[in-house]
Amino acid sequence: MLTSLLLTLAAVGSVTMSTVLHLAVPAPTGQFAVGRTSVLLMDAAREEPATPALDDHRRLRLVTWFPAVTGTGDPAPYVEDLDRIADGLIASGSIGSVEALGLGLVRDPARTGATPALAHPAPVVLLSPGNATNVGFYAALAEDLASHGFVVIGIDHPYQVAAVDLGDAVAVYAGDPPLDQASAVVPARIDERVADVGSVLDTLERDPSAIVGEAMPLDLTRIGIIGHSNGGVTAAVACADARLVACVNIDGQLAGGPLSARPGPAAPTKPFLYLTKETDLAAPLAALLEAGGPSTYRVVVPAAMHDTFGDGPMFRPRILPQANLADDVVTVARGVALAFFDHTLRDASAGVFRALPAPLDLKIEVYPLTAR
Repeated sequence: MLTSLLLTLAAVGSVTMSTVLHLAVPAPTGQFAVGRTSVLLMDAAREEPATPALDDHRRLRLVTWFPAVTGTGDPAPYVEDLDRIADGLIASGSIGSVEALGLGLVRDPARTGATPALAHPAPVVLLSPGNATNVGFYAALAEDLASHGFVVIGIDHPYQVAAVDLGDAVAVYAGDPPLDQASAVVPARIDERVADVGSVLDTLERDPSAIVGEAMPLDLTRIGIIGHSNGGVTAAVACADARLVACVNIDGQLAGGPLSARPGPAAPTKPFLYLTKETDLAAPLAALLEAGGPSTYRVVVPAAMHDTFGDGPMFRPRILPQANLADDVVTVARGVALAFFDHTLRDASAGVFRALPAPLDLKIEVYPLTAR
């Protein structure tokens, strides 16, 4: 009896210690420290479709990660204004009350009020999160890109992510549509996200300081976009915007596969990367990727699960204090995204894909396959 009790206590202690040690965004791999800021952007030209009775304009919460001078600023909480949006996160159904409390314990390398470390205009990457998932829950990916010199602007799409602080209210996820309405509702939500991307691009053209402040020079000829799940499909659809140079879809598939929310997608016309767990590739999609030509890539991580491309699974209880599948998938996603944007936004050789961190088996396809 005593032995059993001691073993139980040891197991509980191991899980507790292992979990606490990993309640942290993994350290970025680049040369820069990472700063973070957020703003609320209003699009006066668009009404908020979720609140027609209130005559609201569409408002977006933008979170920006940027290269920063080491030692400047103050430690950033993992979730900004957690006390304000916690009830909304729980109401969205995305997390429970225990997880909401746990978010306050997550350590984050980012700094608020940090000084930008940009001697030259930086390339920009927009980030669209998964369905019912705040963009801040992709900090591991965003912070790593920022540490390598990119300015990453994350978009919290109101009523499509878990909970967004809109200043005078908290916008909570609108919920999954009924199955018989999903084929109409989901593409409409992607359209709304793509319009949000357009709003951000319009503001960057007109007045980038409204998003990133005066001290952060941006290279607006080199803007990419990356997204996960619904955000990944958003990235693929938004790629039609002439202001976007390169696009990444992380494991997003709808009626048009990874290329569109609707059937009958077109082949990529710009550098495009599909990072996925799916090992099978339907012949029509294979033909579209083949037609996309140079700078079209498909990277498969067979061991991954859909949610392991975000931060959340890294913070789940673990028995041993060592890297697990969730950590390894994030390592791969960081490396793949960095290689792709180095190649497409900084003109690095495609050879950067040969230097990927690979704690897991990968399959990398470089199109057109017939040219090899």
